[in-house]
Amino acid sequence: MINQNKEITFFHYLKNKPEYFSNIEYDFFKDPSIKCLYGIVKAFYNKFKKNITDDIIENILKNRVIKEFHSKDEIDGSTYFNQALFDTIMSQGHKELDEEHTKFEFEEYAKNQRTWDAVESIIGIMNETVIAGKVDERNSRIRDIIIKGTSLNFDDDLGSNFRDATKHQSIAKKRFSTGYEYFDECLDGGFGVGELVCIAGHD
Repeated sequence: MINQNKEITFFHYLKNKPEYFSNIEYDFFKDPSIKCLYGIVKAFYNKFKKNITDDIIENILKNRVIKEFHSKDEIDGSTYFNQALFDTIMSQGHKELDEEHTKFEFEEYAKNQRTWDAVESIIGIMNETVIAGKVDERNSRIRDIIIKGTSLNFDDDLGSNFRDATKHQSIAKKRFSTGYEYFDECLDGGFGVGELVCIAGHD
């Protein structure tokens, strides 16, 4: 389990790096307040295609009654913005980060968490009652989860320059067998993660 300070470090590392947004979902963070902040950062970028500033984040939180950053006054029952919590989290963003070390730690943690999520999903499936004749279907679901759970690869170029075709070439290709030797040979070892393969033929 990762501690809050490390999650804050990862949040500040991530918030100005939209190239990671497609791979890192909201539930990457376990702390509710940091998960909320990441949700705002990601939603803002998806809508406006630019990085959000700390001031805009603060304004969004103040103008919306978001439970993670609003507390209730015990005397009159009114809600107020938890400025201290916001300042505590955001102040860490002004600290010097060892970029290379943080990148390594973040990517290792993200890969490890994706695998653990897959393991938990598989345990859930294995605890289900399997109807006779449905074992192959269940096993297929498990295979898909394993592939997804182990396919997060930050060595793949995310296409930072759209007009440069070389920026869209995958450095590392993970492949898995189609189950048919001929197809595997045609596909250089099988299906590639993230590929859409269409197989057509005559009747």
